[in-house]
Amino acid sequence: MAIDKKNLVLAMYQLPNKIFSQWAESVDNNINALIEDIMDWQESEEYDGKKFKREDAVRFFQDISLDLLLNLYYLVTQHGVNNNTVDYLSQQEYVSDSLNYQLERLMFFEKVDDYQSVIREAEHIYKDNTDGMIKNMILAILRHMVIHSDLITDRERRRIAAKYFSPKAKTNLLLERQKAISAKSI
Repeated sequence: MAIDKKNLVLAMYQLPNKIFSQWAESVDNNINALIEDIMDWQESEEYDGKKFKREDAVRFFQDISLDLLLNLYYLVTQHGVNNNTVDYLSQQEYVSDSLNYQLERLMFFEKVDDYQSVIREAEHIYKDNTDGMIKNMILAILRHMVIHSDLITDRERRRIAAKYFSPKAKTNLLLERQKAISAKSI
Protein backbone atom coordinates (compact mmCIF):
# COMPACT_ATOMS: atom_id res chain seq x y z
CA MET A 1 0.00 0.00 0.00
CA ALA A 2 2.80 2.44 0.86
CA ILE A 3 4.46 1.81 -2.53
CA ASP A 4 1.14 2.51 -4.28
CA LYS A 5 0.81 5.80 -2.39
CA LYS A 6 4.36 6.79 -3.23
CA ASN A 7 3.84 5.96 -6.92
CA LEU A 8 0.62 8.00 -6.97
CA VAL A 9 2.34 11.00 -5.40
CA LEU A 10 5.26 10.74 -7.80
CA ALA A 11 2.80 10.58 -10.70
CA MET A 12 1.08 13.71 -9.42
CA TYR A 13 4.40 15.52 -9.51
CA GLN A 14 5.70 13.99 -12.72
CA LEU A 15 2.68 13.85 -15.02
CA PRO A 16 2.19 17.62 -15.48
CA ASN A 17 5.89 17.95 -16.28
CA LYS A 18 5.78 15.08 -18.78
CA ILE A 19 2.78 16.60 -20.55
CA PHE A 20 4.44 19.99 -20.58
CA SER A 21 7.74 18.56 -21.86
CA GLN A 22 6.01 16.94 -24.83
CA TRP A 23 4.25 20.18 -25.70
CA ALA A 24 7.37 22.32 -25.16
CA GLU A 25 9.51 20.00 -27.26
CA SER A 26 7.05 20.28 -30.12
CA VAL A 27 7.00 24.08 -29.85
CA ASP A 28 10.80 24.26 -29.56
CA ASN A 29 11.25 22.08 -32.63
CA ASN A 30 8.85 24.22 -34.65
CA ILE A 31 9.25 27.69 -33.15
CA ASN A 32 10.77 29.28 -36.25
CA ALA A 33 8.01 27.91 -38.49
CA LEU A 34 5.33 28.97 -35.99
CA ILE A 35 6.71 32.51 -35.84
CA GLU A 36 6.97 32.66 -39.64
CA ASP A 37 3.32 31.56 -39.87
CA ILE A 38 2.32 34.36 -37.50
CA MET A 39 4.35 36.92 -39.47
CA ASP A 40 2.87 35.73 -42.78
CA TRP A 41 -0.67 35.65 -41.37
CA GLN A 42 -0.33 39.29 -40.28
CA GLU A 43 0.52 40.23 -43.86
CA SER A 44 -2.58 38.59 -45.31
CA GLU A 45 -5.51 40.70 -46.44
CA GLU A 46 -7.88 39.05 -43.93
CA TYR A 47 -5.80 40.23 -40.99
CA ASP A 48 -6.78 43.66 -39.70
CA GLY A 49 -5.36 43.53 -36.16
CA LYS A 50 -2.28 44.95 -34.57
CA LYS A 51 1.01 43.91 -36.18
CA PHE A 52 3.36 42.05 -33.88
CA LYS A 53 7.13 41.86 -33.99
CA ARG A 54 9.01 38.57 -33.85
CA GLU A 55 9.94 39.31 -30.23
CA ASP A 56 6.23 39.67 -29.42
CA ALA A 57 5.54 36.24 -30.93
CA VAL A 58 8.36 34.68 -28.91
CA ARG A 59 7.06 36.36 -25.74
CA PHE A 60 3.59 35.03 -26.57
CA PHE A 61 4.90 31.46 -26.65
CA GLN A 62 6.82 32.04 -23.42
CA ASP A 63 3.68 33.35 -21.71
CA ILE A 64 1.59 30.47 -23.03
CA SER A 65 4.22 28.04 -21.78
CA LEU A 66 4.15 29.54 -18.29
CA ASP A 67 0.35 29.50 -18.24
CA LEU A 68 0.15 25.92 -19.51
CA LEU A 69 2.56 24.58 -16.90
CA LEU A 70 0.85 26.40 -14.05
CA ASN A 71 -2.55 25.22 -15.24
CA LEU A 72 -1.34 21.62 -15.40
CA TYR A 73 -0.11 21.98 -11.81
CA TYR A 74 -3.37 23.63 -10.84
CA LEU A 75 -5.40 20.79 -12.35
CA VAL A 76 -3.50 18.20 -10.29
CA THR A 77 -3.80 20.40 -7.22
CA GLN A 78 -7.56 20.89 -7.58
CA HIS A 79 -8.23 17.17 -7.90
CA GLY A 80 -5.57 15.66 -5.68
CA VAL A 81 -4.95 17.90 -2.71
CA ASN A 82 -6.97 18.50 0.41
CA ASN A 83 -6.28 18.93 4.11
CA ASN A 84 -5.98 15.16 4.53
CA THR A 85 -3.44 14.65 1.73
CA VAL A 86 -1.28 17.77 1.76
CA ASP A 87 1.17 16.57 4.43
CA TYR A 88 1.91 13.38 2.55
CA LEU A 89 2.10 15.13 -0.83
CA SER A 90 4.45 17.85 0.38
CA GLN A 91 7.10 15.59 1.91
CA GLN A 92 10.61 16.61 0.90
CA GLU A 93 11.40 13.21 -0.61
CA TYR A 94 9.04 14.03 -3.47
CA VAL A 95 10.23 17.52 -4.27
CA SER A 96 14.01 17.02 -4.16
CA ASP A 97 15.85 19.80 -5.97
CA SER A 98 13.41 20.06 -8.85
CA LEU A 99 12.17 23.63 -9.16
CA ASN A 100 9.09 22.40 -10.97
CA TYR A 101 8.22 20.10 -8.08
CA GLN A 102 8.85 22.92 -5.62
CA LEU A 103 6.45 25.15 -7.55
CA GLU A 104 3.84 22.42 -7.62
CA ARG A 105 4.32 21.95 -3.87
CA LEU A 106 3.64 25.68 -3.40
CA MET A 107 0.33 25.18 -5.16
CA PHE A 108 -0.44 22.23 -2.88
CA PHE A 109 0.05 24.48 0.14
CA GLU A 110 -2.01 27.22 -1.44
CA LYS A 111 -4.89 24.81 -2.11
CA VAL A 112 -5.25 24.12 1.62
CA ASP A 113 -4.72 27.81 2.43
CA ASP A 114 -1.40 27.25 4.21
CA TYR A 115 -0.32 30.73 3.20
CA GLN A 116 2.61 30.80 5.64
CA SER A 117 4.24 27.81 3.93
CA VAL A 118 3.55 29.31 0.51
CA ILE A 119 5.14 32.62 1.46
CA ARG A 120 8.13 31.07 3.23
CA GLU A 121 8.98 28.70 0.38
CA ALA A 122 8.13 31.16 -2.41
CA GLU A 123 10.40 33.81 -0.92
CA HIS A 124 13.23 31.29 -0.60
CA ILE A 125 12.87 30.08 -4.21
CA TYR A 126 12.45 33.64 -5.55
CA LYS A 127 15.56 34.88 -3.74
CA ASP A 128 17.73 31.96 -4.87
CA ASN A 129 16.78 32.13 -8.57
CA THR A 130 17.72 34.40 -11.42
CA ASP A 131 15.58 32.66 -14.06
CA GLY A 132 12.85 35.08 -15.13
CA MET A 133 10.37 32.31 -15.94
CA ILE A 134 10.73 30.78 -12.46
CA LYS A 135 10.29 34.19 -10.87
CA ASN A 136 7.19 34.84 -13.01
CA MET A 137 5.70 31.50 -12.00
CA ILE A 138 6.28 32.29 -8.32
CA LEU A 139 4.68 35.70 -8.80
CA ALA A 140 1.68 34.05 -10.45
CA ILE A 141 1.28 31.68 -7.49
CA LEU A 142 1.65 34.53 -4.97
CA ARG A 143 -0.80 36.65 -6.95
CA HIS A 144 -3.38 33.86 -6.96
CA MET A 145 -2.92 33.34 -3.23
CA VAL A 146 -3.20 37.05 -2.40
CA ILE A 147 -6.44 37.27 -4.36
CA HIS A 148 -8.11 34.04 -3.28
CA SER A 149 -6.85 33.13 0.20
CA ASP A 150 -9.33 33.74 2.98
CA LEU A 151 -6.84 33.02 5.75
CA ILE A 152 -3.93 35.30 4.86
CA THR A 153 -3.92 38.40 7.03
CA ASP A 154 -4.50 41.76 5.39
CA ARG A 155 -1.14 42.91 6.72
CA GLU A 156 0.65 39.96 5.09
CA ARG A 157 -1.37 40.42 1.90
CA ARG A 158 -0.23 44.06 1.67
CA ARG A 159 3.39 43.13 2.48
CA ILE A 160 3.50 40.54 -0.32
CA ALA A 161 1.81 42.93 -2.77
CA ALA A 162 4.26 45.75 -1.92
CA LYS A 163 7.35 43.51 -2.01
CA TYR A 164 6.73 41.69 -5.30
CA PHE A 165 4.42 43.83 -7.41
CA SER A 166 4.62 47.28 -8.97
CA PRO A 167 2.33 49.98 -7.54
CA LYS A 168 -0.07 49.58 -10.48
CA ALA A 169 -0.06 45.78 -10.21
CA LYS A 170 -0.50 46.07 -6.44
CA THR A 171 -3.60 48.25 -6.91
CA ASN A 172 -5.03 45.81 -9.48
CA LEU A 173 -4.27 42.91 -7.15
CA LEU A 174 -6.13 44.46 -4.25
CA LEU A 175 -9.07 45.34 -6.52
CA GLU A 176 -9.20 41.74 -7.74
CA ARG A 177 -9.20 40.61 -4.10
CA GLN A 178 -12.27 42.74 -3.48
CA LYS A 179 -13.97 41.22 -6.53
CA ALA A 180 -13.14 37.73 -5.26
CA ILE A 181 -14.66 38.55 -1.87
CA SER A 182 -17.79 39.95 -3.54
CA ALA A 183 -18.12 36.87 -5.76
CA LYS A 184 -17.99 34.57 -2.74
CA SER A 185 -20.78 36.43 -0.99
CA ILE A 186 -23.20 36.06 -3.88
